Amino acid sequence: AAIPKGWQIADWHYAARPEPEPFRKSLQVWKAEGYEPIASTWYSPDNVRSFTLAAIQEGCGALQTTWAGYTSTEKAMREQWPQAAAYVLSADYAWSGRKERIAELDYVAGDLLRRLYGDRPGRVVPRRGWFALWKPLGKETKAAGSRVALNEPLALTTVVAEGGKRLPAGARLRWEARGGTLVVALDSAARSQDGEPVGRLTVVTDRGEKSLDLRYGAQVRSVADRGDLAEAERSADGLCLVRVQLGDGVRVREVVLAASNRYSGLRLHGATVY
Repeated sequence: AAIPKGWQIADWHYAARPEPEPFRKSLQVWKAEGYEPIASTWYSPDNVRSFTLAAIQEGCGALQTTWAGYTSTEKAMREQWPQAAAYVLSADYAWSGRKERIAELDYVAGDLLRRLYGDRPGRVVPRRGWFALWKPLGKETKAAGSRVALNEPLALTTVVAEGGKRLPAGARLRWEARGGTLVVALDSAARSQDGEPVGRLTVVTDRGEKSLDLRYGAQVRSVADRGDLAEAERSADGLCLVRVQLGDGVRVREVVLAASNRYSGLRLHGATVY
């Protein structure tokens, strides 16, 4: 009663629903009370899609939002890349008329934004490289100009899957490959909190070791989580491609993946050196 009739209301929800109907009901409540609601979408891809479609169906506006207190700086955008990538989805669903589910899109929003933003070269140059093959599946995955041959995944320990407790806490690839860049294809069996350490990747070369802490939402997401990554790319099939720069002419001897907890269940699907 304290809000004058006719005012615009930013209707905001955490929920990531696969269908627009729950959001339509919320917008309808505001309209019935004499207000002009604006569908204020969160960064979760299903929230963006379903809430935006609901707004279109109800004749309402749409507004893409970020966290309260989120600073509009380049540093913040890079640290919270999925929130920036949500603007790509928001604009697409709001203006294009498309209705496909997130998994049916022909692009990954975070990867597309990263390429357009300029972090990765736009022109793909063929290079000689090496695939790691242990139990090859005869297919590849690719993102941002890198290709990785897929194998039966090397799975690490997880308490959330049957038999997962018996899996090892680490995996080691012994390899002889020369190049300046390593790309590994990863995912996890279970979701974790964004920013949580889930593993550590160590590359042993003829010049020493280089390690990278793997954090959920930055380099890795679960197979069921279609969100974007802040510091890696996702392929169209949902794998997480992590790139490690090693220096020119380095000889890679080992790639070691270690779990940081007992439930995430990291999985290594393949590796490429070029």
